[in-house]
Amino acid sequence: MTNPFALAVSDIDGTIATIGEPISKANLEAIRKLQSIGIEFALASGRHHNNMRRYCELIPGIEWLISSQGAWVSNADKSVVLYEGYMRPKHVAALLENGRIHNYSMLVYTRDAIVTPHYDDWIRFYEGLANNQVVETPASEIPSLHAYKMVWLEDEARVHDAACIPLPSDELLGMQTQPNLYEFMPATTNKGYAVSVLAKHKGLEAGQVITLGDAVNDVSMLKWAGCGIAMGHGAQVAKDAARIVTPPAKPSEALAAGIELLFKEFNLS
Repeated sequence: MTNPFALAVSDIDGTIATIGEPISKANLEAIRKLQSIGIEFALASGRHHNNMRRYCELIPGIEWLISSQGAWVSNADKSVVLYEGYMRPKHVAALLENGRIHNYSMLVYTRDAIVTPHYDDWIRFYEGLANNQVVETPASEIPSLHAYKMVWLEDEARVHDAACIPLPSDELLGMQTQPNLYEFMPATTNKGYAVSVLAKHKGLEAGQVITLGDAVNDVSMLKWAGCGIAMGHGAQVAKDAARIVTPPAKPSEALAAGIELLFKEFNLS
């Protein structure tokens, strides 16, 4: 059977590897197996582009990165940018004020860095979560810095409560992405649209694309692709959106199990 796929786009945290752990040998070998039959491998993450670049060294052959939940699509060195989705400065200012009023720790992903109006223990926690570096910046300056998304941090109960705080505009979307993180971004920002932008650039249809993910923020790309593969340990909404769900496996090797099922279902070689 002719290989119908040309591109695979994968989430990082919870899919390629567990946060704070190295990529397993099984997952690395599975990625190389895809690449060996001519399927290009790319990454789509909520992480900042600068934080994702180290994965290009860990996984040779990666050229394209989708970062900040789909707000930025470019090659690894940013010399070719396919898409940028910024928040309006007035919305950034409003979210900063809401966060201050409700006493959340806050950080903002901008084009060049991750910034915070106040460095505290929650920001320190975030830096350790995935080797991020956060720069303290006056709140008055942040709205002008080309922001992709904002993150509020607190204990799990208070992060859950963030969903009850009215958004300053229907142009914004809010979602809880980790137990201690609630994220805000433009309503038009999602991984599915970003993957479609990359696919169009490469002259590919959805049916030629594989996506792999585990979480709520992966649902749009799992639905869009010709074959979405969800990790069995992931969120139910992600599994519901996928064509393939990995069988019981160690979370660190679930991606490899999913790629094995892909090869069997489509008789790839």
